[in-house]
Amino acid sequence: MKLIKTLIKKENEPTGELDGAVKNKTDSNAPKVILSASVTAFECRFSTLYAEAEDIEKGIFTFKAVLKDGSAFISNRKKTVKADVDFMTRLQEIIAKYNLATYNGTNYFVSGISDEYGAKISVLYDSGEEIYAADNQDCFLPVGAMSELIELFSVLN
Repeated sequence: MKLIKTLIKKENEPTGELDGAVKNKTDSNAPKVILSASVTAFECRFSTLYAEAEDIEKGIFTFKAVLKDGSAFISNRKKTVKADVDFMTRLQEIIAKYNLATYNGTNYFVSGISDEYGAKISVLYDSGEEIYAADNQDCFLPVGAMSELIELFSVLN
């Protein structure tokens, strides 16, 4: 019974954030051009539930890829597999094709919005350069980029 009381107390404690509160920590000075082409780590989360294109698979997708010991380890919420290093090259081709570095520095959060809207991307390069962008109310990723990422990570299905 004590556990239940503790959980209820924590659940009802104010967090200081009201639904609809906006945190905009966007860094307009973040680099929009990345010189390196060697991805060492990648993580993204995006929703296609409201994508205007009809030919894209609908859902909320979470993908990760990490280069370790000459292999790429790729994962989604359910599964992790080992892939060859070529996977990271194909990943970089998508990042470059859709110029995802232009979103670098975006950091916008609206409290109370569910997971079905926005997008987040984080890319680390061997040079130390990085791309980070997140917006939980707007899926800023181009539909083509999302479609190609879904296809690339389809080996996890």
